[in-house]
Amino acid sequence: MKVQRSKRIVRTLQAIHLALAILALPACKQPTFSKRPAQSALDESKTRELGNSVATDLLTNNVSDLYPKLERDFRDSVTEKELSMIIEQMVQAYGKPLDFEFKQQESSSRVNAQGISQPMQKLWYATKTTMYEKGSHFLIIEIVSEGDKLFVSSFALVNFPLGVPANLK
Repeated sequence: MKVQRSKRIVRTLQAIHLALAILALPACKQPTFSKRPAQSALDESKTRELGNSVATDLLTNNVSDLYPKLERDFRDSVTEKELSMIIEQMVQAYGKPLDFEFKQQESSSRVNAQGISQPMQKLWYATKTTMYEKGSHFLIIEIVSEGDKLFVSSFALVNFPLGVPANLK
């Protein structure tokens, strides 16, 4: 019993580390700061459409369709082959995704690698995998714009060891 609990804790810590690594990839460049104003808010329906297509790409393991949806800084940080390896590590840690259920959409902003403040949408999906039931783990997709197009700035599967927040139940 104690060994299984220890293995579960190690697996959870590995998964958190993997999620943090994926989220940090676009920030690997040295920022140069600019005083340009933030762009206007993102279109929520178009953002949701992109998020749903990313979830579908992950369900079908379609890296070739997912890769061009990533923002330029993300694509500059990893090749398509490396992205495939990252997704495989995610599958090893959490199991193969079987289903995603949209839960919520949040508006915020972030400062990109060039030091420019950008509006951002964060989409949350309850996730069922071959290892976990739906509602214990979540896919987070962060979306920003580059010009007039939307791109994924990060995505990760995460869990809440201390309990799922009420707004995601």
